[in-house]
Amino acid sequence: MLLIQKKLATFEEEKRFTYKNIKLSSLARDFGTNEKYISAIIKADKEKNFNEYLSDLRIDYFLQLLKIPENKLKSITELSEKTGFTNNEMFHKEFKKKFGVSVKQYFGKD
Repeated sequence: MLLIQKKLATFEEEKRFTYKNIKLSSLARDFGTNEKYISAIIKADKEKNFNEYLSDLRIDYFLQLLKIPENKLKSITELSEKTGFTNNEMFHKEFKKKFGVSVKQYFGKD
């Protein structure tokens, strides 16, 4: 279990969650284990399923990107594309699911 936790930490540090094609099956293959085992560890450590874990990492990364001065002039779409979401609609849906408000409402632009 500890080995998988270390691999997940590396996965986060290397920002591999930004890969658009990352799936639980490919992560399990990369980690040399099975999907059930990774899912159980994520559920135990993060208290969420793999998709929720991935979305949260991507949204948190989006918020980090906003803190970088040169990103202040970039659009939400441009920044959300760097996080790994497959499309803008999915980003907005997951953002609202996490915070309960739209991106515009979150930043007081609505």
